[in-house]
Amino acid sequence: MGPMLYSLASFVPDPASLLAARLQQQRPLTVQEIEQFLQISREEVVPPDLLAQLPRDDVDRGWLQQVVATAEALVAAGRQMKLVRCDHLPGDDGETAVTFQDASLCAAVREGDRVLAGFAVARTASTGLAVLPRYVRKVCANGTVVATGGGIGRSVEPYEVGDAIRVCLEPAGFEAAIERFRGAAEVHVDDLAAIVGAAETVSSQRELQAAVARGRDPSLWGLVNAATSLAHGDARWSVRLRREADAGRLLAAAGALV
Repeated sequence: MGPMLYSLASFVPDPASLLAARLQQQRPLTVQEIEQFLQISREEVVPPDLLAQLPRDDVDRGWLQQVVATAEALVAAGRQMKLVRCDHLPGDDGETAVTFQDASLCAAVREGDRVLAGFAVARTASTGLAVLPRYVRKVCANGTVVATGGGIGRSVEPYEVGDAIRVCLEPAGFEAAIERFRGAAEVHVDDLAAIVGAAETVSSQRELQAAVARGRDPSLWGLVNAATSLAHGDARWSVRLRREADAGRLLAAAGALV
C-alpha cells in the first residue's frame, strides 16, 4: 500500500493531486468516475490534516510545523504558495514528503512552456530529512529537481527547514535556474548514451530513450523533461524525487550547470 494523502494545516492539495493519488493507489478509474470526481466540490474532498493525525511526539511533527509556519509567512508576504502533495507512510520503513509550488515565481523557458518555482521536503528512514528546490512545468506538472547551491538538497535538521525553503524560493536562484533551462532548450542532444552514462541516472538509458521518443523533443530540455516524466508512476515520493533529480544530474553531465 502506498502513502496516504493529507492536507497540511490550512493548506489543501488541489483536486488534480487527489485524482492522481487515486489513480496510483487504486484500480484505474472509468471516464465517468473521473468526471464525477472532478465535479465534487473542494470541501467534499479535503483529506485529513496530517498534523492533526500525528502523535505529539512524532518524528515528523517539528519539521512539518516549520513548513507550515514558513509557507504561511510567505503567503502573508504576498507569495502564492500552493500545497501540491503531502504524503505520509507510517512504520519503521515509513516516510513523509511535502511539496509546494509558488505561482508568484513563474517564467517561460520557451513560448508556452512556463515553469513555476517550488520546493520539496522529504524524510525517509534511510536518508533522513532533506529540502530540495523543485521546479514545475505548467503544461504537464513534471517536477524538476535541480541543485542550485546554498546547501540545498543536503540533509538538514528540523530547525533548518524554514531557512532552506526560503533559499529554494529566492528570486535570484529561480532566475538562474530558468536561464539554465533556456540554455538546455538550445542544446541538441547528439549522444544521449554518453550524457546518461556520465549522469548515473536513476532511470535507465532504455527508459530515457523511450521517454525522449514519446516527447519528440531532441534538445537537452527535452531529455530533462523525459526524465522527469518517468517519475509520474511512482506512488512513493521519496522514489519520485530521486527520479526527478535525474534532471539535475543530466544538466550537470551535459555541462549546462556551472
